Amino acid sequence: MPSVQRSMVIEAPVSYVMKVVTDFKSYPSFIPAVNEVRILHSESNAWEVAFSIQVIRPFQFTLRLVRTGATSLSWSLLEGDFQVNDGAWHLEPLSSNQTRAKYDLTLRLGMFVPGNIFVSLKTHALDALMNCFTGEAERRFSLE
Repeated sequence: MPSVQRSMVIEAPVSYVMKVVTDFKSYPSFIPAVNEVRILHSESNAWEVAFSIQVIRPFQFTLRLVRTGATSLSWSLLEGDFQVNDGAWHLEPLSSNQTRAKYDLTLRLGMFVPGNIFVSLKTHALDALMNCFTGEAERRFSLE
């Protein structure tokens, strides 16, 4: 199963990064590939969220996301255009205003996609996604 990991230092406290990561409804405002987000069910630390994205082609899927403590968010696929879409954010405070964000993703598409397109989807799109989250967390922190 194709898996990718990324790690990035974000100039914002863990609490700001987690707020951005769990602010699903705002994703379309700072992630260009996200067209629509619908929260289908919400509990205190768990959500079922439907996503519509455009990465090479349109994809739709629903995830179950669970926050564990203040530093971890994991998800698993409930339904959609993927066979597998599982992953997690792990946040580690480096200082009071700096966070190491680790992103793990296991992804398998539910349809044939040429290898070069899949590599683009899982690497270039993931790098762009990490930059979007970094930029948004740092932007929100700078407003304080």
